[in-house]
Amino acid sequence: MKTYDGLIFDVDGTLWDSTPVVVNAFNEVVIEKGILNHKLTTDDLKRTFGKPIREIGLILFPHIPPEENWTIVQEIAERENKLLTRTPPEPYPGIPEVFAKLSARYPLFIISNCQAGYIDTFLSATNTRQYITAYCCPDDTGMLKADNIALFAQKYHLQHPVYIGDTEMDEQACEKAETDFIYAAYGFGTASHPTAVIHSPKDLLQIL
Repeated sequence: MKTYDGLIFDVDGTLWDSTPVVVNAFNEVVIEKGILNHKLTTDDLKRTFGKPIREIGLILFPHIPPEENWTIVQEIAERENKLLTRTPPEPYPGIPEVFAKLSARYPLFIISNCQAGYIDTFLSATNTRQYITAYCCPDDTGMLKADNIALFAQKYHLQHPVYIGDTEMDEQACEKAETDFIYAAYGFGTASHPTAVIHSPKDLLQIL
């Protein structure tokens, strides 16, 4: 492995699996507004993870006009953050330990295409805020993952960062940002040609 000067993490499928909680937030709003004639499943959500939240709304509710769709998705996002605060899922095994050990050697960052407040909710729920140098999402910068990776590399003077994620979209963002990609094979998606593969968060302690 190369020598890196910063580690950037995805959230969903890489640090935790929040879908059992998140799907409840979606279905609460779906039922209240009569959007669908059926409930969404965790599989429905997992096939959209990694995409911007506006795009997720268009995929799940294609029959709803874009502006109304966006209003509904924003309401779902607010409900989601509240539910995650009340009943957060556990992080994947080893995450706090891995963060503690890696942060002694590297600055750690989180970049996701999630909604505003989601990363903050994760950090509070997992008591890992002290290990993270900075984090952002599209609501913070107006940019998607690839551009945010490039932004952080410039802002924090990272010459050789690496991104840890679990989907092909993560891999494509890294290609665009010209950043190495470690594929979390225990997550939700696939990867074609990652720099390295891990099967548990603790594997990072062996390869970095």
